[in-house]
Amino acid sequence: MKFAAVSIGMFALLALPACKGSEVVAKTKEFADKICACKDMDCAQKVTKEMAEWAEKNKDAQGTESQAKEIEGETKRITECMTKLASGAAGGGDAKE
Repeated sequence: MKFAAVSIGMFALLALPACKGSEVVAKTKEFADKICACKDMDCAQKVTKEMAEWAEKNKDAQGTESQAKEIEGETKRITECMTKLASGAAGGGDAKE
């Protein structure tokens, strides 16, 4: 799915030595919060598009290993929230929590 590729792309933003790493961590948390607040796939797709555009503009950002671990946790949260939304939409059920 597209969201998984974007999530992986966010994680890939952090190579190693630090520079914009803290900004990437904060932005990834922001995107996770936004996606997890979505009540439908239309919302999540808009956030995913925003996230992909931001990731492309910041593809050269670097950070520390600990920042990479934080981003990994947030991308996992993004994936979990997107999976809940997608399974709710596919099943015709309500994806709201």
